[in-house]
Amino acid sequence: MTEQAADARPARRRLGILFGVWAVALAADFTTKEIALANYSWNDPVELLGGLLNLTLTFNSGAAFSFGTGYPWVFTLIAMTVTAVVVYYAPKVYSTGWAVTLGLILGGATGNLVDRLFRAPGFFQGHVVDWIQVNLFDFPVFNIADSSIFCGAALALVLTFRGHNLNGTRGDRPEGEDEDAGGPGGEGSAEGGGTGASARTDAEAAAPAPRTEPVPGDAEPGAGSAESPGSPGSKER
Repeated sequence: MTEQAADARPARRRLGILFGVWAVALAADFTTKEIALANYSWNDPVELLGGLLNLTLTFNSGAAFSFGTGYPWVFTLIAMTVTAVVVYYAPKVYSTGWAVTLGLILGGATGNLVDRLFRAPGFFQGHVVDWIQVNLFDFPVFNIADSSIFCGAALALVLTFRGHNLNGTRGDRPEGEDEDAGGPGGEGSAEGGGTGASARTDAEAAAPAPRTEPVPGDAEPGAGSAESPGSPGSKER
């Protein structure tokens, strides 16, 4: 197998994860919006958790979580740009974490983009369906696509802070290198020379030197020597 073919396998695997997450997020957003349109009303919300959570229905012309209402075409262009950027970088992703992250962001962006393109009042001016209301700190009404974008952005911050790169490296090293080096007898230290290597060095240093057996017929060192005290040859006659 060539090196290029070997590199293509993990790329295809991460690409499958990215678009799998995207498909799940998009399907969940579209399905729940259709359920909200058929069953919920702003004037008659469904209360859950003692009124802490309401299932309602509203239409948003702004960004995620109802921010920036009044300029739907601007956010349509933003959603299209985000979608294009994620699709462009998708084949370059070798990190599972980043594949999930970009899949969530892509699913949220395309979920709201579908509303802006095809829902009332018209093409490119459509209002996004929002249906989840949390009665806490006057939190804005949102939907699954908004949640997907938020989770993807939060995960991107975590991955960036921890040094995970799109190309599957962590800092200057491939992802998983620390874990591979951290097995029994192979745990590496930041200063170089893992504990496994140092343990072997210590063991070798502590091991006794190999004993050499005297060859029959050879005289032991010092035996019969005139300079050795107490030997027969050292006595004056």
